[in-house]
Amino acid sequence: MMPGSPFGPGIVALVTYLHACQMVSYARMTEMLEGLFGLKISEGAIANMLARAETPFAARATEIAQAVRQSPVIASDETSARVCGKTHWQWTFVASSAVYHTIAPTRGKAVPTAFLGDAKPKVWLSDRLAAQGRHAEAHQYCLAHLIRDAQYAIDAGDSVFAPTFKAFL
Repeated sequence: MMPGSPFGPGIVALVTYLHACQMVSYARMTEMLEGLFGLKISEGAIANMLARAETPFAARATEIAQAVRQSPVIASDETSARVCGKTHWQWTFVASSAVYHTIAPTRGKAVPTAFLGDAKPKVWLSDRLAAQGRHAEAHQYCLAHLIRDAQYAIDAGDSVFAPTFKAFL
C-alpha cells in the first residue's frame, strides 16, 4: 500500500465523533462501520486515526482554555464521572465565548487553581462548593442551585423561609 492512511477526513471525523462523543469502543466501531457502510477497518487503524486527531484537538483546547482564562466572568461546575472504574470529576469552566472541559481525579481546589494559573477573573460563578470559592475578585452563587435547594426545603416541609426565598430568586 501507499504510505499514509487510506481513510479521508470524513471517516476520521466519524470515528472521532463515535469514540469521543458516543463512547463507542474500538471493537464495536469495527462492527458498526462494516455493518453500516461495508467498511472493513481494524482496531489498530481506529487507534491510529484517533492518535492523529489528537494534535489538532489539543491545540484547539489550549486556545479555548486561554479564551476562558481571559474572560472577566467565569462560571464553573463539576460532577462525578467514572474513569477506569474510579471516581473522577468532570469540570467545566465557562465564559461568554468558550467552554473548557477537563476530567480530574479530584474535586478539590487544585483543579480550578491549576486551570487559572496566574489569571484572576473579576467574577466567579459557581455552586457553594468550597473548592469553587476565592478564585476571583467577587463570587456569585449559581441561582439555579439556590432555587433547587429552596425547592428541596419546601418539599421537606419548610413553609416559612424557603417559599419566599424561591419567589425572590
